[in-house]
Amino acid sequence: MNTHVEANRRRGFTLIELLVVVSIIALLIAILLPSLKSARERSRIVVCQANQHQMTIANFMYADANNDYYVPINGNALGLPIWSQNKMYMSLINAKPGRPDQLNGLECPSAPDGKPLAIPGQHHGVHYNIYGWNWTNVSNVGYNPTLVRRLGVTQPADTAQLVDGTDWHIHMNYANYNIWDVYGETRLWSVAYRHDQGNGANITHFDGHGSYYTKYDAWPVHAEGRKRLWYVYKH
Repeated sequence: MNTHVEANRRRGFTLIELLVVVSIIALLIAILLPSLKSARERSRIVVCQANQHQMTIANFMYADANNDYYVPINGNALGLPIWSQNKMYMSLINAKPGRPDQLNGLECPSAPDGKPLAIPGQHHGVHYNIYGWNWTNVSNVGYNPTLVRRLGVTQPADTAQLVDGTDWHIHMNYANYNIWDVYGETRLWSVAYRHDQGNGANITHFDGHGSYYTKYDAWPVHAEGRKRLWYVYKH
């Protein structure tokens, strides 16, 4: 009898038992993998929003010290360097003045890569991992076209300030998702839909709060909705 017990103890798994175990593991992986991917992408969205929040808070601090004018977005307004080359602003985000895609860890974590994409006929390419400042309609009113003043933004809670972008400034004329590829990364001055497999982007407003926008949310059907989100100066 003892010999029979010892033989049972030495008996291993059968092939069918092993196949059942492997099948169960494969099923669990198939069930859990989408959830893991979703959680990872959600964490990237949160990190991206935190990056944008830090950069907008720095812009508020810059405006406090500069007569309520935000850091220059494009061009050399009044002899002031643009934001990525502005020593005061870049020091506020603990980065060195230079290229707008080198932000000392504040780059978008969902960016495809950090290398600029060259565009034929353009003197510079699209940067995949940067954020762009919204300056839509700024040059259409009696303000300096490259400076935005805090009091001039009449609806700060509705208006986009900092956006997942392909360049360091964003203009509404290029904000229509119909002209982009799946990532929205093939044109200059465009919003970059990097998150959730190319379906959404983070936008931080002039009051400092940030939100995740789908393509349809970022480009409302009605013109008034688009103006409310994108026009820095409304009229």
